[in-house]
Amino acid sequence: MLDDSSFLLTVDPRLALPFQQGFTESIQLVFLTGAGVMALAFVVAFFIKEIPLRMHSAAQAAALAEKEG
Repeated sequence: MLDDSSFLLTVDPRLALPFQQGFTESIQLVFLTGAGVMALAFVVAFFIKEIPLRMHSAAQAAALAEKEG
């Protein structure tokens, strides 16, 4: 019975209120936790060291290494 929440539509609103409030509070907690994790990840992203991309492909780098060496 608890797997299907459609019974809340037919029950007296006074009986459905605790279920609705509990659902609302739990969803709010999930979204606030997610927002906190997202904000933390955003701040941490500023401290990640940037690694520059290669300017040459592997074939070009091998050709340059052969010329130099």
